[in-house]
Amino acid sequence: MTPARRQGERDRKRDARTGGRGQSAKGVAGSVGMKSLQREISLLAGVSQSTVSRALRNHPALPRATCERIQTVARTLGYEGNPLLSAVLGSVRRGRGASYLGTLGYLTAHATADGWRRVATHRDFLDGAKARAAVLGFKLEPFWAADPAVSGRRMTEILQARGISALVLGSRSPENRFAELDWNAFAVVRIGLSAPPQRFHCVVNHQIHTLRMVAGELVDRGYRKIGLAITRWQNEVVEHNWLAAFLAWHYVTPGLTPVPIHLVERMERKEFLRWYRAHRPDAVITMNSSCREWLAAAGASLPDRVGFTLLDWHTEHGDTAGAVQDNSRVGSAAVDIALGMLQRNERGAPDNPQVTLIKGYWRNGATVRPRPRESDATEADPTARHPSKP
Repeated sequence: MTPARRQGERDRKRDARTGGRGQSAKGVAGSVGMKSLQREISLLAGVSQSTVSRALRNHPALPRATCERIQTVARTLGYEGNPLLSAVLGSVRRGRGASYLGTLGYLTAHATADGWRRVATHRDFLDGAKARAAVLGFKLEPFWAADPAVSGRRMTEILQARGISALVLGSRSPENRFAELDWNAFAVVRIGLSAPPQRFHCVVNHQIHTLRMVAGELVDRGYRKIGLAITRWQNEVVEHNWLAAFLAWHYVTPGLTPVPIHLVERMERKEFLRWYRAHRPDAVITMNSSCREWLAAAGASLPDRVGFTLLDWHTEHGDTAGAVQDNSRVGSAAVDIALGMLQRNERGAPDNPQVTLIKGYWRNGATVRPRPRESDATEADPTARHPSKP
């Protein structure tokens, strides 16, 4: 009698004793039923039960081909794997309770372990990711993936030792890169277009929409000579979307007076004011809040003479008008995608990486004129959101 028939005979005897209420392979959660199923899979696949257990969890110690072969055998027996279920059971066994499903890694690459904390955008990414992970039963733990004392191989070992199977590649500085991990061991999502490596799914603010929205708000308020002032890094980090969006918007919008773009290595007061005085834009779009102070110190009258807007507004910018990129939602979406990959047992680089775009929204402020016939209620509340322009 074959192993499968012997198991079937045992199942029939068990059903006779229990009135047909025996455990099924599909969705099995009981330890006895799972062990019985794993034993049958091991016999048919010609491997040990411990290897079956690892293969069903896509353990990084096993070759991918081995995992796939054993999972194929398991499916023929009716097994439907669910890594979240495995995580729940593992949490219960560890005494952590079913509410804790596991830990996700959040990698940063700055000159120091906490360098990301100095930038509000990066703080929002992490806060949004952490909040979403908590809602779904996961802990999000930051790791410094640019530590010169820790190799990519060692970082991989650290993450695996902590049972981490999904990673969000968070923020990095221009001078730093992520360590080269064994990416095939993880479900990976990156935040930002330029965060190397670029072969993974990505979540980012919809920069083209953001710039068009801000520029459109300025036109609606009567500004017609609008200038863009950004650094090369700010443009390159979004794969030149700021520059592309501004040029395309300017090309298709009638009635505008062109202003040369102020694209520089560093935003410095002297050069910025030289550009402003040479071209006299009636509105400025930038990512550098210091430009507002420089304009005011140079005698520019805001908002009547010059409108001023930011492409990435944060609470620290006070009553300045601009775009809220909704960076916390970017972090939240990255967690959703990473956990979706984990649930589908997807690891490593996908064949066709996808980019998820998160739209921001307009925040009114004291640095732009009111819209014609704008309601008193809206003007009384400078934090009111205006509909984003398509």
